[in-house]
Amino acid sequence: QCECTSAGYHRVESTAGHGNNTCAPVICGVPDTLPKAKYTLSPVPFPTDVVAQPPTGTMWYGGSVVYQCDVGYTLSGIAGAVSSQTVQCLSNGHFAHVSRCKPVQCGAQPVVAYARAVTTVGMMMYKDFQGSQKYECKAGYTLNGDVAGPTKFEMACEANGASVCQTAAGCTCSAIVCPAFPSPAHASQS
Repeated sequence: QCECTSAGYHRVESTAGHGNNTCAPVICGVPDTLPKAKYTLSPVPFPTDVVAQPPTGTMWYGGSVVYQCDVGYTLSGIAGAVSSQTVQCLSNGHFAHVSRCKPVQCGAQPVVAYARAVTTVGMMMYKDFQGSQKYECKAGYTLNGDVAGPTKFEMACEANGASVCQTAAGCTCSAIVCPAFPSPAHASQS
């Protein structure tokens, strides 16, 4: 008979049989799945003289789990900030605290000269990654300066925290340019 005196270990049946025991690390189990993150296991070797080996996908004392946030997410929501964390399997058989991944913040929607923001019901908030904001040029302005030119465009919050134009015609409102006034025959302009 053996006694396990180290924290994080308990007595289990040994492969030696005949009532022999050995010490094995406590099992923390399967790590939590977090939204917007993936994880990889980083185990320490498990004793080979233990009859009941832990199931695949579980973690035991001394090992850790590395969580990596998806693109566009960090632990703080700040672009370029830390996007991974290592979580230990503790001696009490529980995992240490794990933080959730937050969407990168782009801040307030951009103010675009000569345009107004258009609110759409159910539209994702602009301030977060993958959020967007629709705009429309004010009267007297279009995206290309033509009287019949396009007037609507969209800006999106990207994974790096930048605002990016999502419209092929661009995201700048230009004053409509009136065509040159033709000179009438036998007349002059003053």
